[in-house]
Amino acid sequence: MELTELHRIVSQWYSTGLLSAEDRQAVKIEYARLVGEPGERCQTCASFWNDVLITLRIHLKQNQLPVMSKSRKWMIREDSGHLQVVGEQTIYINTGVEQGVVKLLTDEKAEAILKKYPEYKDIIVRNPDYEEPKKPANGASTAKSPAASNRAKTTAKPATSTAPKPATSKNAAEPADQANADTKEATGSVGDGGEQTATTANSATE
Repeated sequence: MELTELHRIVSQWYSTGLLSAEDRQAVKIEYARLVGEPGERCQTCASFWNDVLITLRIHLKQNQLPVMSKSRKWMIREDSGHLQVVGEQTIYINTGVEQGVVKLLTDEKAEAILKKYPEYKDIIVRNPDYEEPKKPANGASTAKSPAASNRAKTTAKPATSTAPKPATSKNAAEPADQANADTKEATGSVGDGGEQTATTANSATE
């Protein structure tokens, strides 16, 4: 098997604790190539697969391809192989295949055990390769997405019109009344003038 492919399989195995049936057979063959056939040794036991993982990690590290798990915070100490909490039937392992009472140790379960049984802190140890999730920078952009901007435009209220309101019927009538008054006044003046002109004409006739 190519070292790069072996590194991929072992890295995934070490990080998640999961190993497909196909990959399981592949690493088993590679382990046998490195240390010899396991013989009558139990090949379903957690201790066997723990040895396989340790052997392959050492092999890859010697070939400048170290295997590190950065996502798991807690792990069972490698020389312990497995963990069985007092009063429980479950056997916890770092990696391998879950079957029956054999379960993978998750970070949540590890923290629950340590909280209830602090004495297991020498067996459940912090993974030296673990990296805390990175927090977003303080100056992270708060710009809205295009979709959010479109929603904002769609729900925006229409602008209030500032056009002047049309005059009421009462106000509209006032200029008309004023115009009629001016017309009457002008007519009256002409009439008076006419009467005066007629009188003058009569006087002259007499």
